[in-house]
Amino acid sequence: RRYLREAETLHAQIAQDPVAQWNHPRWWIDRLRREQPEHWQAILRANNRPGPMTLRVNRRRATREAVAAALAQQGVDSRAVGDDGPGGKTAHLLERADADLLALDVDAQRCERVRDNLQRLGLHAEVRCADAAHPDTWWDGRLFDAILLDAPCTASGIVRRHPDVRWLRRDSDVAALAQTQRTLLDALWPLLRPGGRLVYATCSVFRAEG
Repeated sequence: RRYLREAETLHAQIAQDPVAQWNHPRWWIDRLRREQPEHWQAILRANNRPGPMTLRVNRRRATREAVAAALAQQGVDSRAVGDDGPGGKTAHLLERADADLLALDVDAQRCERVRDNLQRLGLHAEVRCADAAHPDTWWDGRLFDAILLDAPCTASGIVRRHPDVRWLRRDSDVAALAQTQRTLLDALWPLLRPGGRLVYATCSVFRAEG
């Protein structure tokens, strides 16, 4: 009843409060305004929309065209997004190439999920629970042809999939995670053979993490 009486006043107050207007923490809004002055509003608007359902076709078992046809037979519309679309990076690499692959994660539960996914997909990799920042605890001395550093980050780029992440993070997390990322880069560069390639990946829109 109070809302019905004071609706105009309450809406005016909301319009003046960026946290209520954009459904993001104030520090997040301020950081985006500084770093993305031309795009910050579009980013925030996109974050408040649910992400689309996406599937990645396992190239070793099917083709995009075959899966699209099967979906169409069930009355499900689909469209191709890039050559493969999104998904777990370890499995994606193994679907694309025959590789001797070592997958590291500091979290034992995530390692177990990776093993389960690889088994389900019919793929093989050595999965080890270890801290990539301390190669002396896991590295055998053989230089790598390629390293994919999927660095820990604020996950500020996947809010559509994980809308609660904006409220779980703090402004201080950005600098702390950037330092962790630098530590990982410093530790892994020496493990790369001359002429090899290191790919650095984060799912963040904040400049300090990119």
